[in-house]
Amino acid sequence: MTIEENKTLVRRWLETRLEDASVAVDGFLAPGYVDHNPVPGVPADREGARRMYRMLREAMPDLRCHVDVMMAAADQVAVLLTWEGTHRGELMGIPATGRHATWTEMNVVRVDSGRIADVWGISNQMLLMQQLGVIPAPGSR
Repeated sequence: MTIEENKTLVRRWLETRLEDASVAVDGFLAPGYVDHNPVPGVPADREGARRMYRMLREAMPDLRCHVDVMMAAADQVAVLLTWEGTHRGELMGIPATGRHATWTEMNVVRVDSGRIADVWGISNQMLLMQQLGVIPAPGSR
């Protein structure tokens, strides 16, 4: 695949994983897919991805993801994302708070034969937890 095709694939996967977890996994992830930074307690494979996508949708039904920057070289696509949603259901053991949150995430995605084979990601979970009121924000009492 070309670099532009890889970027298109990653963009479509990002959009699809919020709409339909099964389509995002079955249609985009390679059989040997590995998430190199999974959420604790979630397997690093396709089934873990399916669980994570569903958990996010149930916890934040209005969750949206905006691509801020996307760059690619060879078989890898780097993408900076901004996430935004309202916490209406349990999220990683945290009961719904009703709070709105916005946070960023950076991913490097490796594409192999038209499928996503690996993802390395870093998400600003500290900011998310502060906005949900789970941990105090700097300077707060």
